[in-house]
Amino acid sequence: MGLGVSVTKMAEGGGGGKGLGVVIPAVGVGLGVALGFAAYNYSQGAFSKKKVVKAAPKPTGPKVDVYFGSQTGTAEEYAKALSKEGVKRNFDMRAVDLERFEGADVPGTTAIFLVATYGEGDPTDNAKACYTWLQKEAEKGALKDMSYAVFGLGNTQYEHYNSMGTFFDSQCKALGGKRIVELGLGDDDKDIQEDFNNWKELLWPAMEEHFGLESTDVGDEGGVEYRLQVDTYPSEREARKACKAPLASSSAIDHQATVSMTVTCNRELYSPEAGRSCRHVELDIASVDAEYITGDHVAIMSDNNPALVASLAQRVGADLGQWVAVRDEEGKAPFPCPCSVEQALTQYLEINAAPKKKIIVALAQAAADAGERERLEHLASKDGKDALHEYVIVGRRNICDLLKDFPSVNLSLAQLLELLQRMQPRYYSISSSNLTHPTSVHVTAVVVRDEMEGGRVFDGVCTRYLHALPEGASVRAFCRRTTFKLPADAKTSVVMIGT
Repeated sequence: MGLGVSVTKMAEGGGGGKGLGVVIPAVGVGLGVALGFAAYNYSQGAFSKKKVVKAAPKPTGPKVDVYFGSQTGTAEEYAKALSKEGVKRNFDMRAVDLERFEGADVPGTTAIFLVATYGEGDPTDNAKACYTWLQKEAEKGALKDMSYAVFGLGNTQYEHYNSMGTFFDSQCKALGGKRIVELGLGDDDKDIQEDFNNWKELLWPAMEEHFGLESTDVGDEGGVEYRLQVDTYPSEREARKACKAPLASSSAIDHQATVSMTVTCNRELYSPEAGRSCRHVELDIASVDAEYITGDHVAIMSDNNPALVASLAQRVGADLGQWVAVRDEEGKAPFPCPCSVEQALTQYLEINAAPKKKIIVALAQAAADAGERERLEHLASKDGKDALHEYVIVGRRNICDLLKDFPSVNLSLAQLLELLQRMQPRYYSISSSNLTHPTSVHVTAVVVRDEMEGGRVFDGVCTRYLHALPEGASVRAFCRRTTFKLPADAKTSVVMIGT
């Protein structure tokens, strides 16, 4: 039966449980705030409303690649935001997935690394190849012609706090790289966004000094800039006719090979007297391309609560049956498009995550009532940091709660699709052994369901999803190797302690 404990270890923009524990998947809730909309139109419908944002002039300054090593999307979000700001400062800057890092391309370049630490001080999946190259394959002096800067994303609740940020910084230096600015470390247990902003205040003057450029003041726009193009269609047929082919995705999540695992068992482990639920779920992998060894993780691509999806769509005046195609300035989509509004809100976007500062700013911009706008602006300010933590984190509120608490906020579907972060996989330690269950993956998870003040109920995204799955249901998932391994000798005694 493989009874065990499902543990999540994530140190990038975590919003769930801390340290080792059962079930609460620590998934990044850093806002996937993209970069606005260039056009919004109801094509094929009665409405024909289009706003075009004039393309910014091509930067003529130094070329800088902003590499991100991201497991939950926060580092990727920061890399894209940083590159946008860099372009405004006339740097030829772009965000690049670390999976595309090539050591041979490094000489003579400038690189900024935004890297998260995962699990037991490990690199994220997309940073593994680069990590191996830096650690074992790069020759002495390989980076002597490269200038670099590093910002690490971590959480002080974990033993190996920001080990990847420290590694990338020290290894680039050891291989001859020229450090532009001191290593920045972000702590998600406190305020990682503020840590990143503080580091940026050091980065830009250092970059300008390094390249001998005059200081550029891009100003503090103070608001959220929408730059995505969102096209809506009344049906799937019209959407596919207009798009002709699926849009290329800009998110690393969509390049992860997932498989469809079938639920063969989903039963309760606790007695009714326990007052809570713990599920034992078995997923069949016999007929799919998936395998694991004891100690590995299974990543579940869960669905959002249908009731929240319907409520959110109604709040922004959207029809779940409508179809959308969302594009950035390069023509790429932040999630698979075209798709229905229901699919976007159910499978692709985080609607249960704790909203961070940038979404609060966006809501303040959209508030018609002066009192509500003032309160939101306070929550988004430095003086309101503690109040924001108490209201959002301690209060366990999501975007639906905020839109209910601030009824004068008038947010459009296009704005909502841009503000919400990508739905992230939830990682669980596999509680079965591949020696006894080679064709099935077992998950043991306590269902997160907390009653809050005022009668609100907070449900965990994935544990609610797992709890409701009937036998025979399909689950989008994949197995992930970890560094945790049992001794090769089965006679070796093992002491395991959970906290």
